[in-house]
Amino acid sequence: MEPGSTVKEYIGSTLRITIDSGAPLINAELSEGVQIDSLPNCKRMVEGTLIAIDNDPNILLDEVEEYIYDAASREIHSKRALGLVSVPCQSILKIEVSKREYQMITNPKQFTAAKSLAGLVSKK
Repeated sequence: MEPGSTVKEYIGSTLRITIDSGAPLINAELSEGVQIDSLPNCKRMVEGTLIAIDNDPNILLDEVEEYIYDAASREIHSKRALGLVSVPCQSILKIEVSKREYQMITNPKQFTAAKSLAGLVSKK
């Protein structure tokens, strides 16, 4: 996070969270029917909208999609919709937000000005 920014500013943002491979995977079956345990470079990532963070801090995401992918090739082996998910803090390896959303949070004046300018251009 940018110095001076708070977690509240990220509420509503789309987050990509890479989860520890030791975290339990609920019998997810891959598109080819291969079990996750048989993939040595397997990674798990969830992507969804940040709704809340509790005191532990677990992260609550909505509209979540889970991806199982090969870390070396980035090939996606499985994708499934999960809906509302609580991600335990101890299983989180990495949290990412898109560059655009990050810039909107850390420099909102720039995007407000850009919106105003876009409105003027489209009216002509």
